[in-house]
Amino acid sequence: MVIKESGMTFGDYPTETVFYIEQSDFYRHIGSGVLTVEFILKKPQQLLFVEAKSSSPIPGNEMDFHDFIDEISNKFIHSLEMFAAQLIKIRDEDRELPQMMKEVDYGEYEFVLMLVIKGHKREWLPPIANGLCRRLIPQKHIWKCNILVLNDEMARERKIIL
Repeated sequence: MVIKESGMTFGDYPTETVFYIEQSDFYRHIGSGVLTVEFILKKPQQLLFVEAKSSSPIPGNEMDFHDFIDEISNKFIHSLEMFAAQLIKIRDEDRELPQMMKEVDYGEYEFVLMLVIKGHKREWLPPIANGLCRRLIPQKHIWKCNILVLNDEMARERKIIL
């Protein structure tokens, strides 16, 4: 499966390892006010919640920066909650998780909240990562997750994008 988002091409992943949550009926039926990442990717011993952006606030613009951190944080929080709702089958009409994602002991998995920003300079990434880490402290403890902020170059090196 190939996913094109924010000017980047993610993939090519086996279809059964991807929950394209942003395009799911589950997400569409929930209604307004709920945000989501682009997709959830199951890798060996990892579950990646992937959000893509084509830009971010200019360093130094505090108001835009805080709004950006809040928006991305809410996407991660809501996506974690929607994933859990799918696992516990909270909504009968919207069960869309690939079978491969249902048959896993996630206690053995590392949850990674990944933000990929196209064309971003490496030196601009740490303040965003730090802002997300501060904002997502409860989720880091509850889900034992890690936060990873990459630019497109770094994502390509990790084989996240083509």
